[in-house]
Amino acid sequence: MPTTGCATLGMVGSGGLAVTNAYGFGRSVQMGLGVVRASDDVAKATVWATAGTPLSSLFARLNIAGLVFTVFELGGTWLYNRYNLSERDQWLQTTPWSREPDQVHNGSLEEYEQAFARLGNSLSLEKVPAEEEDGKDQLVLNCHALTAEGLIEPLGQPASRRVWLSAWRIRPERSGWFRDTPETWVRCSHDILTNLDIRDGSGHLQLTFSPPDHSKSGPDPETRDLALMVRLDTLHSEDRYTQEVYMLKVTPDSDWPVTPVQEPPQDKEGRTFWYQVRNPFMELDIFE
Repeated sequence: MPTTGCATLGMVGSGGLAVTNAYGFGRSVQMGLGVVRASDDVAKATVWATAGTPLSSLFARLNIAGLVFTVFELGGTWLYNRYNLSERDQWLQTTPWSREPDQVHNGSLEEYEQAFARLGNSLSLEKVPAEEEDGKDQLVLNCHALTAEGLIEPLGQPASRRVWLSAWRIRPERSGWFRDTPETWVRCSHDILTNLDIRDGSGHLQLTFSPPDHSKSGPDPETRDLALMVRLDTLHSEDRYTQEVYMLKVTPDSDWPVTPVQEPPQDKEGRTFWYQVRNPFMELDIFE
């Protein structure tokens, strides 16, 4: 059953309960006002006696209707939750812990982890060891729901998808005898973009780059971590884009692949400078 049908069924149940309760409350208020307006105690008793039978019959019918609408509401809610599975729920159904045996994939733990990292528009960052001993490791940014072709801007038209990057090296907080050094975010977007490359041959967008070297400023400690912020834009009607922002942090003890974390940048200027990744990507784009 489509999720819209399940949601509609639940809404019918909720709406029906609201209507029956409102109608019962309105009839009760109406009868109560009739009692209040009665001229004396005898008249009030007569009104109460007269109203008792109709109200009892009314509430009996409303209870039956309420029961039917409750079934609609509970049934619609259950069906909606049953079929409106999140991507994480769908991934879980493919694992050995699934309650749907026919959907279980007999894969390795590594395959399950890779599938989990590819959920939705989520990103992942992988490390590719250097081929030579004196070489430098490469980092690969995987945009699992995008393709390199999707970044190509048609002539005179905006691209359907856009990718923006911003990066920092993080100098960790340090406590000293004479002064404490707070955590500092040092921008390094240019260092990444000057060696950025769009990798071909995969089913999704892959951006490769060499991580910038750590830097040291005077007596302050050397930078240690890398923070990469990625913004994904999706084109909708009237040339309007919706944005999704992800933060990936690489530390010396990171587990690969690195997946997004919920953490805002701690830039000292309080703003993020974005750089668009176009296809084809040219270094001149950095200085626009």
